[in-house]
Amino acid sequence: MNDRPQENQARFTHAFSSPLTAMRGAIDLLRHPRRMGDDPLTRDLIETLERNYARLNHTITILLRNARIGETMVEIVAPLDLFGISDQPELVAPAIEHPAPTETGSRMTTVERIPAAAPGTVLLISDQPQHRAAVGAALRGAGLEILSAESGVAGIDLARVHRPALIVIDYNLDLPGAPQIAKILRDDPDTKTTPLIYTADQPLAGDPHPRQIELVPLSAGPAALVSLVERTLEAARASQSHAPNLLIVDDDADIQRIVMLRLQQDGYRVVQAMNGTEALIAAQKQSFDLIILDLLLPDIDGFSILGALRARTATATTPIILLSARDSAPEKVRGLQLGADDYVTKPFSPAELQARVRAALRRYEREAGANPSTRLPGNIAIEQTLRRRIEQNVPFAVCYADIDNFKAYNDTYSFLKGDAVIQQTAHVLIEAVEQAGNRDDFVGHIGGDDFVVITSPACAERIAVAAIAQFDLLSPLFYDPITRQRGYIDAEDRQGRPTRYAFVSLSIGIVSTARHPIEHVAEVAQRSVEPKKRAKDLPGSGYVIED
Repeated sequence: MNDRPQENQARFTHAFSSPLTAMRGAIDLLRHPRRMGDDPLTRDLIETLERNYARLNHTITILLRNARIGETMVEIVAPLDLFGISDQPELVAPAIEHPAPTETGSRMTTVERIPAAAPGTVLLISDQPQHRAAVGAALRGAGLEILSAESGVAGIDLARVHRPALIVIDYNLDLPGAPQIAKILRDDPDTKTTPLIYTADQPLAGDPHPRQIELVPLSAGPAALVSLVERTLEAARASQSHAPNLLIVDDDADIQRIVMLRLQQDGYRVVQAMNGTEALIAAQKQSFDLIILDLLLPDIDGFSILGALRARTATATTPIILLSARDSAPEKVRGLQLGADDYVTKPFSPAELQARVRAALRRYEREAGANPSTRLPGNIAIEQTLRRRIEQNVPFAVCYADIDNFKAYNDTYSFLKGDAVIQQTAHVLIEAVEQAGNRDDFVGHIGGDDFVVITSPACAERIAVAAIAQFDLLSPLFYDPITRQRGYIDAEDRQGRPTRYAFVSLSIGIVSTARHPIEHVAEVAQRSVEPKKRAKDLPGSGYVIED
């Protein structure tokens, strides 16, 4: 089937709907009481904009309704009286609903640019003296105070004690390497809000750009390094809140700005992407609480981006609201079937979009399927995934993962540190699936320190091996230097008896339809008990496949 006329129809509609949406948003923002004040002229001008927006919207609606889009031409046939040119009554602007001011307590929320504060200490982690000297000289030249660490482990310890404003990591660190050090720093409660950047002596030929964290090669010059450091520090100061982090993907700069301003009024932090490529990169570099995605982008079809986001475990459950000039039922159905949470057609009222964002975030928080600690799907989603594979008679395997000696760690280091270990375990399992599994594999968080991976029988053992190797590399980094050197912690068991505990480790029990058929979800839990128990009886990390 030739989709060219439909694509032309969408682009023709988009050409009108985008400026209308931007105009509607600008009017709504001007309507804000703090902007209008008591100036009669301002009120009169806004009323004029309201009336003419309504007239223009009415006329464009008629044009679009009567337009026939071909391969190379647009034909519009409509009687003049539809436009009010004959003896029709004057068009009256519809009543406009003005959103109430957003308040926090008794104070109104306003959008202000946070002034730059004096820069704090920058921690530099590198095991190469020449690298430390070059980076240190560039940053000291910019007036920054430098704290140096000669290894990744020493860097973690210094960061926990000194709480620097920024951490710069040499991407070519020996093991534990920069990605492993970054994992610990990003989840540890002492350092999780500290921004990170990577540096490298030379561009990384053949090495993919590290995800989630910006990298600058020193060959780019001191100015490039200093610029990235200053931008990162400023962004960190501007985001010192627990406000939801939103991504807006739209190639219309005016709509971007209007929507961003409306959402910032609700206290959201907003990241912008002008095309599909920027959106996918942004989603890899950081996590978002919600994504607003335009379907008609200049480089990648919005449906393809939606599919790519849903295929990644990190964004599989992130609420996504689609924006589109396409108003047909099949388009809406397609978007919702691909995993969108809502569908808004252009032109839209930014106030309506604002309300839909609030509703989507409320639904996401209420859903029992998402674990609040790791944001991974929980018991409901796990059960649904297992039931679907059983009903469809799809071969599958389940890796049931559990952290050993976790209670002793949690009791010794506090629940915040324990929560960081749980988050690290989630990252480890996700990366193991990305490295050794399939695109449609599932990672879920049962609760506490228990996780499941649902994969194919052929990949289960490879995933377990990859997860254990990565977990064991990170495990010593969870501890303070003295305990790390000693190799154990002294704590009490569940009966209150003094006990010596080794470092946390990962035990995985594997059950599979390749060994025995599975006819009910409850069988998975029952059959997982024995192999997981045998895995926990092994010293350190390990996995056991059911007999």
